[in-house]
Amino acid sequence: MPSLRAICVGSVALLAASVVPASAETCMERFVRAATEGNGDGQYRQMVTQKIEGAPAETVNEFIMNSHKHWVSKAVTPAAGGWTLLHDGTMYSSSDQGVSWKEVTKFDEAAAEAAKAQQKSDVQGATEVACDSETADGQTLDRVHGRYEVTTGFRNTQVHTYWIDPETGLIVRSEYQTISPSFKSAVSQKMIPFGDAEVPVPE
Repeated sequence: MPSLRAICVGSVALLAASVVPASAETCMERFVRAATEGNGDGQYRQMVTQKIEGAPAETVNEFIMNSHKHWVSKAVTPAAGGWTLLHDGTMYSSSDQGVSWKEVTKFDEAAAEAAKAQQKSDVQGATEVACDSETADGQTLDRVHGRYEVTTGFRNTQVHTYWIDPETGLIVRSEYQTISPSFKSAVSQKMIPFGDAEVPVPE
């Protein structure tokens, strides 16, 4: 099963690029950029649903990001799942919905950058890459899909699909499958309005 650091690195990687016009890229380039860079290092908020094969129920978390150095993940279902916070290079956890925080570990920026570089190398070998469009709720979105192998650490197959707003270039929805002999999961992420959301600062 992937480690907390691997999950966090993957979450950070989802959010890290400037908008590039779709017409300037090949389908493979769009997939690589979506998988490794995402939406940029600005504020965003999304609901994340994960179903692990063999687990009794799916989990739902709200993920709020100020920057890749300051974000929080809040358990929604089950609510007792706890919160995770990254602030100023330190990872914290809370079992009382952010009333108090316990330091878990220091976030290793060098290791995160190395993992990101390795991911980009793996994604460059993606197969089944496809780009088309799909209409949902009256909005037509660009759909970018691909599959790649994770070749180091927790070795597995990743199958990703992204739905991108063609006007803004932002990923508004994504789905991921992780497939290995010992672990299988499906994750969906959907952007929601940032509104008055706040990322706490531990005291």
